[in-house]
Formats: sequence, structure tokens, C-alpha cells
Amino acid sequence: MLKVFLVEDEYIIREAIRKTINWEQEGFELTGEAGDGEKAYPMIMQSRPDILITDIRMPFMDGLELSRLVCSSLPHTRIIILSGYDDFSYAREAISIGVTEYLLKPVTGAKLLETMKKIGTDIAAERERENYRAIYEKEHEERIRLERSAFLKNVISGRYSMTRLMEMSHELGIRLSAAFYQIILFQCLVSQDRRAGRRYNPGDGVMDMLDALRDVFCYEQVGGSVCILVTGSDADSMEQNRASVMETIRRGMADADGYIYFTSTGPVVEHISEIADSYHLAGRMFAQRFLYDEGREFVYDRDTSSRQPGSESRDSGRGSLSDRDAVEFWQMDRTYIHNFLASGDVDDIDIFCDTIVKNIGIRNLSSLLFRQYIMMDVYLICAGFLGNCGCTKDEIEEACGSYYSQAFSVSMEEAESQLKQCFSATLALRDKYSETQSLSLTQEAQKYIKKHFCENDLSLGKVAGAIGVSSNYLSHMFSQKTGHTFIEYLTGLRMDQAKKLMKTTDLTSAEIGMKVGYSDAHYFYYIFKKTLDMTPKEYRSRAAEAENP
Repeated sequence: MLKVFLVEDEYIIREAIRKTINWEQEGFELTGEAGDGEKAYPMIMQSRPDILITDIRMPFMDGLELSRLVCSSLPHTRIIILSGYDDFSYAREAISIGVTEYLLKPVTGAKLLETMKKIGTDIAAERERENYRAIYEKEHEERIRLERSAFLKNVISGRYSMTRLMEMSHELGIRLSAAFYQIILFQCLVSQDRRAGRRYNPGDGVMDMLDALRDVFCYEQVGGSVCILVTGSDADSMEQNRASVMETIRRGMADADGYIYFTSTGPVVEHISEIADSYHLAGRMFAQRFLYDEGREFVYDRDTSSRQPGSESRDSGRGSLSDRDAVEFWQMDRTYIHNFLASGDVDDIDIFCDTIVKNIGIRNLSSLLFRQYIMMDVYLICAGFLGNCGCTKDEIEEACGSYYSQAFSVSMEEAESQLKQCFSATLALRDKYSETQSLSLTQEAQKYIKKHFCENDLSLGKVAGAIGVSSNYLSHMFSQKTGHTFIEYLTGLRMDQAKKLMKTTDLTSAEIGMKVGYSDAHYFYYIFKKTLDMTPKEYRSRAAEAENP
């Protein structure tokens, strides 16, 4: 029901209009009335009518001035002006203001009702278009999120000039111009299906919560960790925004039984070009996450920056252990290596190896026998991990060398170098198989979409659930492998099928829409025209002309 507000200084006319029209029966609600514009304006702002009917000549504030205020404050409100002056200058001014209709008095109830119904039809059509536009934009949020992720990666890499970055941030709705910036890294470590090499990221809900925060932007990195850029207009707002991010992560993970999470907060910087510094310092601390059985929140401390993880003196490690104690200690560290191989990155290798050396103790590693034991054990861990990923024995030996080659590490430096090479080769082979697996998963997703694209409830989440990955992971993987977002690919399949049915059947547009996955015939019409730049009727006509020139 459309809301109507009436402003008329002559009580008799106002009373006649109110009584002549059966408002509710005709689909309208008279929400208020007033005798002049000054009294009417605050009432209009409170009731927010769909249609305003106002006289042009009134005391205190006339209809034109009132219309000007309403058009400015409530641009969606349609205005009908009633005037006893057949003067084109009034009509011209009314048109310039944005008045919808200009009716000359006397106006019959039938004429006024006809005008309101015409306006009501226009309002309904506009709301329908707005609704479809909103649905369309929501469906394509995936593309915007991917573009934002790519942009934030470029901010950190320093790939673009400042001018280009500001242009891109404006296009994507990212308020990059700020007084302060800070990077926070986040990862939720969960069970992983290593048989298929698939990685699950249950942090989707946390990312959605972070996306809702003001002045906070995030994207998912390779391996499932999330990079969060926090901005602030001053020191207080910066601290508030950082606190909001941490509170959001804690709240999102509060009921995640069986999961642990890590965060690493880099230093606050004042220039866009320094965001990369905040990122790298946060990353150095973040590499420690593989060494803990329980979640941690790492925070950069400028006062202790000279003692960043892994930079401690090599002789400051733990005191010498007995051979038996050293072996038992190493058995505990094996779990951390499994975690690192599953979720680590090449950039983490140096600091991870340095930390292992520090934890074991330089004196313990000075023992050739113990050092060889460690090297061979690392090899077995890496080989077992790659075997679970699907690698063959020949591939493992080609990348990491043979088992027996590990025993020929003589010096401490050779052992450490070989350790890093083994990790590097393992991660490279892991990523190669992950790439192959990603392609296989993409093909599996495409196969599922092609089979179910006619279902009107098909969604990214439904496809992700069917192939056993998270929505975010599928979104990034699918876009990377196909060059299209999920919704773009789905819409393309539906439009191709719709065009085929239009050429080969006599089905109506509404029936075709239903057959290709659109339960709303009007939305199908909207999408068809939006995608192909022509209506279904126009397409049918052109197709018929092409077949019978």
C-alpha cells in the first residue's frame, strides 16, 4: 500500500479530497494532512510518504518551496502539484524542481485517483528494478571481493604507483587514504584432508564478520591465512579499529571447538608505501605459529624489534641435553614440522629453520650422530607428507634426494642448508600437486554446475559443499582456473540454454526462465537484457530473421 500525504490550505478542498477517494480500497494510505508547507514538512519527514499532493499557493511556505525541500530530502517521493494558476512559469519551475505531475484546479476525485494510480505503477516498476538490481549486485559481490583481494595484494607488493592505487581504491570503494595503517595476519588451523591434498578454511564466517567492519579490508592468502589491512584517521580510531578486529576474531572463534587460531599484528605505519613493512614484520612473527599446539596472538613490539623471532644469537640456545633427552625433545618438534608442511609458505622457511635450531640447541646439533638422525628424520617426515599428497617415490627422490644422502651432512652449515633445501623442495612439490588438485576440483565443480544449473537454489555454498571445500576457497580457485566467477559461469550456462530454447521451442519467456533456473520471470527478463543487451523478444526476432533472411 502506497502512503500519501496531502497539503492544502483550503479546508473544504482538503476535506473533499479525503472523502472522495476510498483510499484503502484503491491501494493507498492517507498518512497525514496539513494546511501549509511549514507545518507539513516535519510531518512529511516523519511519515516519508510515497506520494505528496500539495497546493501551490499557501501561507508561510508555498508548494514550490515545499516540493524543493522534499525532492532534496526524500528523492524517491513523487509529487503532485495542484494549482489554480494556468501559468507556464509555475509549471516550468515545478518541472525543474522534479515534480511528477502538475494538475490544474478544479481537480475531480477520479482525475486525482487516475494520476495517483499511474504514479503508483511507476513506483512499483522502479522498486522492482531496484530490487532486481540489488539481487544482481549481491550475486556479483564475489567479483568485487576478488578484485579487492587482488588490489590489496598489489598494495603490499608495491606494484602500482600511488596515483594508480588511489584510482583503484576509489573504483573498489576502499578508503585507502588514511593517517595510519596496520597489518594483522590471521589463520585458523583445522583438520586437513591430506589424502586428496585439499585444504579447508573454516574461517569463512570470521572473514564475513571482518568484511562488515568499517575501515578494515581483508583477503585470503595462499594456504588459508587471512591478511587484514586496518586503517585509521587518527591514533584513537586506529586503536579502536585494531581492537574491533581482534574482538571480532575472538568472537568468531569462541565456539569453534577443536580449532586453534593464530594472529600476528604488525607495527602501525603512516604511509601507504610502508604497509609492506608492517606486513613483513607481522609475517616474521607469524612463522612461529607452526611451533605451538595452542593458538597464539603475536604482537610486534618496537622496543624489542632487534630480537625478532629467529634473530637471537646462535649460541643462546638451550643448554646441552643428553642424547636421550635431545631425541625425546625432537619427537615433540615433529608435530610442528607436519603443521609447517601443511600450511607453511616458502617465505617462512628461513625463520622456521632458525627457530628449530634454536629450540634444539646449537650444542646438541654439534653432535654428528644426532645431526644425522635429525636430517634423516626430517627427510622421512617430508617424504611421508608428499606421499600422502599423491607424489611418487621417484618424484620425492628427484626433489629431496635419497634417504641415504641425508647421512652425508658433515658440517653444521651443510646440515642447515640441506634442511632448508628439503623443506623448499617439499613445499614446491606440495604446491604442484595442490595446483593439479585445484584443477581437478575446478573441473569437478564445473561438472556439478552443468548438471544442476537449472535448479533455482544453486549457490556457491551448495557447490562448495558438494565437492568438499569452503566457499572462499572455491571462489578463488574457480576464478583463477576459469577466468570467471561462479555466478558469471552459472549465468553464462543459463543464458546459453535460454537462447537454445528460444530458438527451438514455442515456450514463453517465463516458462524458459523457469527451465533455466529463474523462478521469477521478471528477474529472468532483467538478467537476460542485462547480459545480452536485448530483451528475450528481441533475441527471438533476430534469431528468426537470421534463420529466414
